[in-house]
Amino acid sequence: MVMNFLRFSRFCLIGMLFLCAVITSDAVESDVVSVGDQTFLIRTWQVGAGLPFNQVRDVLQTRDGFIWVATLNGAARFDGVDFEHIDIRTAPNLPDNQIVKLYEDRSDHLYLGHATGHISVFAGNETITLACPGEWIGQAVTEFFEKPDGSVWAENAGGALLQVGEGGTPLALPRLPEEDAAPILKPMAGWMARDDRVVKLDASGAELEAKPAPWPIKNQSIHLLERRNDDLVGGSTFGGIFIMHGGSSNVTQITVSDGLASIEVLCLAEDAEQTLWVGTTAGLQSIRAMDYTSVPESAFRGSWEFRALRSITPRLAGGVWLGTSKGQLWTSDGKVLKRVPSLNKSEKIRRAILETQDGPVWINDDSGFMLRLNGKVLSTRKAKKAGESEIWTIQQAADGRLWAGGRNGVWENPDHMGWHLAAGRRKGISDVQCLATSSNGTLWIGMESSGLAAWKDDEILRWSTDAGLPNPHVTALCIDKDDDSVWIGSCGNGLISFRDGVFREVPFTQNIVSHIMDDGKGRLWVVGEQGLAIVEKKEVAHALRTGEEIQTYILYGEEEGLNPPIDISSGLSTACLTPDGRFWYASDRQLAVFQPSEVQLWTNPVPLVINHAQVHDQTLLLHGVDSMVLDPGVHRLDIHFSALSFVSPSHMRFRCRLLGLGDEWSELGTRRIASFQRLPPGKYTFQLIAANRDGLWNPAPTQVNIIVKPFLWETWWFKALMYLSIGLLAALLSLAVADRINRKKLIRSEQLRAVEEERTRIAMDIHDEIGSELTRMQLLCHRIFKAWDKSGSDSGPAEVGEMEHVINKLVRAFDEIVWVVSPGNDNVDNLVGYLSKYVSSFLGSAHISCDLDIPLELPSLPVPGPVRHNLFLAIKEGLNNTVKHAEATQVCFSVAFQSEGFVIALHDNGKGVEAQEGERFHRGLRSMRRRMELVDGQFDIHNNERGGTTVEFKLPIREDASR
Repeated sequence: MVMNFLRFSRFCLIGMLFLCAVITSDAVESDVVSVGDQTFLIRTWQVGAGLPFNQVRDVLQTRDGFIWVATLNGAARFDGVDFEHIDIRTAPNLPDNQIVKLYEDRSDHLYLGHATGHISVFAGNETITLACPGEWIGQAVTEFFEKPDGSVWAENAGGALLQVGEGGTPLALPRLPEEDAAPILKPMAGWMARDDRVVKLDASGAELEAKPAPWPIKNQSIHLLERRNDDLVGGSTFGGIFIMHGGSSNVTQITVSDGLASIEVLCLAEDAEQTLWVGTTAGLQSIRAMDYTSVPESAFRGSWEFRALRSITPRLAGGVWLGTSKGQLWTSDGKVLKRVPSLNKSEKIRRAILETQDGPVWINDDSGFMLRLNGKVLSTRKAKKAGESEIWTIQQAADGRLWAGGRNGVWENPDHMGWHLAAGRRKGISDVQCLATSSNGTLWIGMESSGLAAWKDDEILRWSTDAGLPNPHVTALCIDKDDDSVWIGSCGNGLISFRDGVFREVPFTQNIVSHIMDDGKGRLWVVGEQGLAIVEKKEVAHALRTGEEIQTYILYGEEEGLNPPIDISSGLSTACLTPDGRFWYASDRQLAVFQPSEVQLWTNPVPLVINHAQVHDQTLLLHGVDSMVLDPGVHRLDIHFSALSFVSPSHMRFRCRLLGLGDEWSELGTRRIASFQRLPPGKYTFQLIAANRDGLWNPAPTQVNIIVKPFLWETWWFKALMYLSIGLLAALLSLAVADRINRKKLIRSEQLRAVEEERTRIAMDIHDEIGSELTRMQLLCHRIFKAWDKSGSDSGPAEVGEMEHVINKLVRAFDEIVWVVSPGNDNVDNLVGYLSKYVSSFLGSAHISCDLDIPLELPSLPVPGPVRHNLFLAIKEGLNNTVKHAEATQVCFSVAFQSEGFVIALHDNGKGVEAQEGERFHRGLRSMRRRMELVDGQFDIHNNERGGTTVEFKLPIREDASR
């Protein structure tokens, strides 16, 4: 009766635990648990996080990297972020949703075994259901296996076998083995649970190895999995998970109290990153062993009265000292926590702790008191001017001297007895957040708003933004163990390097840094707002040279089970390195311990899969496809992809480019979708790379070719036809325009020829008619004058002489008009010849000597009649001024040709421009200037250096000058 009661109670307890597991939260949860000497990160997915059903019957990672899950509400393909459901809604060919078994054959076909006995196959994004024999249907599929000849077989709950594949291809009509056929031998190699032990069998079923079964309840279903690290994992019905570590007798049990969703384990699997996947009756879980240890949660219960860890420092006896936000002092060896008694009742924050080399422990709170602990004796040591300063950090230099930093500056305790303010606000030191001492005795001081200071030999140097410091809020300092340079943590500009007097901001992913530690092996341990990062110093040097962001780093954040630091901008000491080489990290109610030598960079590239493309309202599947063809008019193209790394999916970053549109990589951040706007027709290649959890980028991109078809008017032949048509049309238009221009030129030429003929006729008529009559009148007057002269009469000679003078003027004027009107004179040669003759004659009649300075060869350039006319009248006016006002005895007439035209000048030896007065003289100057402006010429008059005046007429002459 007692045994029956105990058995009944045990099953009631198991049922209650199962019920609790089933009704747990549907959200994705992450738990860090410490079991023995190991720390595990357990993540849970349930229905609310995308899982089709909480009861997971099978888990499998296929060769392409996806995690497949079988449930009674269909299967799902998981990429670490999203579940893609395979059920009767998305795959109508499925007979039902009750999928209980998964198997991938050597040809990458995924077999789905149903609870009803049906068998479906997923291949190439399509699902088909095999036509199984009627006698097979009715019992659940329990296993698939593949024989060396490539045939795939299924087994059901009744032990029957069915061939479902052959030669790498699923059978549309699966067949049962013949009754008289040779026995179908099922592979026996592997681990099996037998009574109170587990045994390893070879292919023939012979026992190779045996271990005692660690589960106390014998009659239960056990699922075994041999891992790559030789551990053997057993999933039980009533006890959760048992990990039998290879090469030892140690066993680690993980149950509901450790974060397992249910004590009933239905399946086990391991992925390529050595993460253990567990299917239970209450959801899907991943279990990953972390490369750090943490204080078990049980150590926090009951006596854990503080709200957050605020300070940590090494303890000479091993482990660390811990200060809390409630003013308590604790110690830990990494496994348990112990509270130090006999502290005062203050609940002020313990911001700084230091155990000196000679044993005492100095502690402080925000009131500025320095407390010294010898063994269990607690005494108070107040600084001089007690209570004036809040102390936030304590340091011990290599020479044993103690330094403390706080609100009012830096405090010193050289003899470990009394404290005094060594440097305060008068020296520009205040609000000290952190201290560091270098090997040469320099004390480095980081301040909240005053930047950085260095103190050596009573000399203080300070740097702020005006000296190149990127941010004046310094929260962390670290002395480089290789070259004594300084690493600076800031609030807003992240990590800063100070070397050879130059500040350089490190292109880092975190903007707030509260702690920096050099492990002496080429790496920096940096605590930032996202968590703990391990940075290779050689990568920092490369980033500073190139300006590129640091590529290799290990980040431990929330996905790795570590909480981000609290009040990171306050410069709190939440990390330290103990003498045994371990790195300690404290945040909130969490204490983690790393062994730096055991932390290795993850170098495996991230498997990338391009899932589908969204073009307008159309979805194109791309999984397993290397190219796609798009219709014309792509206004928006969205390419969705998956990164099949399940360790830290939110830490992965992506870059993409579309060759054919540009060669530069575009940063996608953590987004798993690439978008492109308005793609013109052409051929493109979409390339994608990813950075894994430690920041290493894939060496080779994943890609897909894209062809965007053109509209009719965008095809090459249509464009060629259009260009040809436009060319022909342009040629025709050109010919028409040229013909019209030629016609206009011909008409104009005829008009000009007619005008020239008319001008010639007028000149001839003037010369022949009027000119001849004037000449005849001149001769008659001369004869009359001669006759009167012979007769000796005194009447009439004066009037006749005056008539002869007028007629002579008219003859010269008509000669000039004929010269101007005649088109045969419209050239430079005739112009210069006529002007030379006229100037010589005009000056000769005034008894003034005339010199000619004319080139031997004159260019054949046209000079239109209006230009000749205005130029002649201007020169004529200039000669009149010279004769009447200059009082000159000699004039030089010169002609000079330049690139822009030619210059005609009159140089005299008269009295100069200033001496020539009179209204007529100035009217003549205005007239000459106006006439030259009418023909686009220039007029200038100035005195010569040796006396006299020069009058210049500049005339532009063009070969295409109109006539």
